[in-house]
Amino acid sequence: MTQLRFRVGLAILAVMVLLFAVFLIWRMNIERGPRLELAQTEWDLGRVQHDSRTRIRVPFRNSGDSPLVISRVVAGCSCIATEADKPSYEPGESGYVDVEVHAGGLPGGKISQGIWLYTNETNHPYHSVTLTGTMAASLRVTPNPLNLGEVVVGSSPEGELLVIAVGETKPFHVTSVSTDIAGAVVQCEPASMQIPNIAHSTVGSIYRITVKCPTLTQRGALQGVLTIKTDSHLKETLEVPVLAQVISSFQSTPVSLLFRQPMAAPQRLEVVCDRDVEIQAQPDQLVQCNPLTKVPSKTWRFDCQYRGGATSVYRGKIKLEIQGHPTESVLEIPYTIIPQ
Repeated sequence: MTQLRFRVGLAILAVMVLLFAVFLIWRMNIERGPRLELAQTEWDLGRVQHDSRTRIRVPFRNSGDSPLVISRVVAGCSCIATEADKPSYEPGESGYVDVEVHAGGLPGGKISQGIWLYTNETNHPYHSVTLTGTMAASLRVTPNPLNLGEVVVGSSPEGELLVIAVGETKPFHVTSVSTDIAGAVVQCEPASMQIPNIAHSTVGSIYRITVKCPTLTQRGALQGVLTIKTDSHLKETLEVPVLAQVISSFQSTPVSLLFRQPMAAPQRLEVVCDRDVEIQAQPDQLVQCNPLTKVPSKTWRFDCQYRGGATSVYRGKIKLEIQGHPTESVLEIPYTIIPQ
């Protein structure tokens, strides 16, 4: 019996020694390889002003025994831009991640945002960094600028924006609104609504401002400024650009014609409008356009034929006279003649 107990004890001891050896090997394997070591995992941005840009540099070190690779750096907000100084680091080498925070995209109140560094470490594939701080009270205009996009000649586009006091519970008032766009009508009224990404408890006042442009009669860029006056101690005057691109109400297919000498094939041109009109092609020295449409219509088709006579590359414009449209009287279609 004593001998049996002795053998059992030896067996248990052998198992324990084996398990301990396995643990040591496992521990050694964990500690081998790349290892990212952050000098600091939490950064206080302090009091951040609206629309400011705060930059910090997050340092780290590869304390492992093989190259460290940072595959990507992910931020918890699109308002945070990140970039590592390079993709890989040798054992013992230090590096950093540059971080830029655009406060205009952050909600009001307390700031708490995360950044994650993904690496080639086997047992710890990512590391997190926390950004904290407080947004200073501010007057925000959204959207800014007020971009009306592409609008057609003859239209009266309109758009709206909001003026919001964020981080300030004391109400304010918009005292006046004006614009340098001739003929534009501006309306302002208090609004009550929930603003995405902004805690409603941090909003002091909200105003909705609507801008309606006059009938636009000229193609090209529309640029103006909306001036907002307030009684807020945060900012008394706000200036917001108002932008639009005024395009023709006529659409041509193709938008330009190409003729190759000497046997230039006729080109089919189609012009589409939002109403019935009459279109007549003006005489051109090198290109003749014959209408296939004979009555007022929204769609006009032409057969355009090169007459000959160009001795080198030539660029010109076919002028189409428009009747029956309130704002447009001429449409120009560019063409190019290329000798062979």
